[in-house]
Amino acid sequence: MQIDLKSDRPIYEQIYEYFKDAILEGCFKKGEKLPSKRTLARDISVAVNTVTSAYEMLISEGYIRSEEKRGYFVNDIGTIYTLKHDDVEISTRKEKKSYKYSFLITQGDPESYPIDRFRKIFTQELIYDTEFYERDYQGLYGLRHEIKNYLFKARGIKTNEDNIIISSGLEYLLMTLFLILQNKVKLALENPGYKVLETLLRVNGIAYEPIDIDESGMSFENFLKADCELALLTPSNQFPTATVMPIKRRLEFLNWANAASGRYIIEDDYDSEFRYAPRAISPIKSLDEMDRVIYIGNFSKSISPLLRVSYMVLPNALLHEYHGIRPLMNSPVSNIVQILVKDFMKEGHFERQLNRMKGIYNRKRLTLLDALKDASGIRLVDSMAGMHLKLYVSGLDDYSRLVQMLDKRSVKAETISSYTFGKKSVSEDALLLGYGLMSEKELESAAAIVLDTIKNLKNL
Repeated sequence: MQIDLKSDRPIYEQIYEYFKDAILEGCFKKGEKLPSKRTLARDISVAVNTVTSAYEMLISEGYIRSEEKRGYFVNDIGTIYTLKHDDVEISTRKEKKSYKYSFLITQGDPESYPIDRFRKIFTQELIYDTEFYERDYQGLYGLRHEIKNYLFKARGIKTNEDNIIISSGLEYLLMTLFLILQNKVKLALENPGYKVLETLLRVNGIAYEPIDIDESGMSFENFLKADCELALLTPSNQFPTATVMPIKRRLEFLNWANAASGRYIIEDDYDSEFRYAPRAISPIKSLDEMDRVIYIGNFSKSISPLLRVSYMVLPNALLHEYHGIRPLMNSPVSNIVQILVKDFMKEGHFERQLNRMKGIYNRKRLTLLDALKDASGIRLVDSMAGMHLKLYVSGLDDYSRLVQMLDKRSVKAETISSYTFGKKSVSEDALLLGYGLMSEKELESAAAIVLDTIKNLKNL
């Protein structure tokens, strides 16, 4: 037995572990006698009380027994069935490949997150906040109040604090909504769209139907054929096609929801803040006179994805059911994070942060457009919103080849078709070029690689 006197673990625990492992591995047989406490203490140069503590732990867990005037003996503990290494399929975590350049459309600029401002709020104001020790399953009232004010001022949405629920991402909010509706709904999803929702819907037993996107957003004609009670829409900047739903299509969906009870639109306004045209697009919720729109927003791109703070505005008709499930759905966002965001908004930092971020992303957008504007054989589509462009290559049908060739040159990019549900296809594929993560200099270098790769692909 080897005792490590420099170890952080107490000596009696080391003795206990030695005998426990030896008994489990069969080194000590049933009924075999262990050394006496004094003998073992002398052999390994420790105090008798140390050995006593180890033996008492072994006795309490049933590994050994003490027989008066006879000593300590190994109990019959049975055997543990173990597989040979050859019988076990070893699963190793696949390492993520690192890229020199990334055009991923879901990533923002980490250098622009207001870390210093949060640090100041945390050290100077947080511990004095009266809500620090409170717990509200719906989210802290102070943050809900600031969100209410922001929605009215920036998005034209009139609501109350009681209708706002604070949570941690779209998935959590949808799970809450499914519990409210008791999973007795069929959900229409935009195709292509937020593909990761597919697993969430299957696990929760939610019926869903992917509906193809046309030039105006989700096809209303195909939506009606699907006979759904819910429609999940991103009308201000469809993900990932960046299609803006015109007012006629918005009113078609709104009139559908108003026509019968139990119908709702879920409006995910995920990056509405980042619009570079003079006027922002109003959400469907701002037109919702009959309270049939469930509005969802978040702070992932406007402040930081590390916070994981999102919110949902529930119609009055669903509040009673929501309060009925509240023991199951406490807000997963900590008070510390909620107070940070609340104070950030209350003190005017959020509005300044949005203006700052819009300026940063607009400069990146213009840099990427400028780097690609003179290239022949391509067509760029800029929705003047969000954080990505679409690039079409004339005569190219298989964009996966282009993605693979870029991957070999350490450039990460995706296509519209990579966001389709199941075996559905898109009528026209394109390369998606997100400009949120890279610097302006990196965007210029990455754009040059894209153009060179397209040229090489055409020469094959």
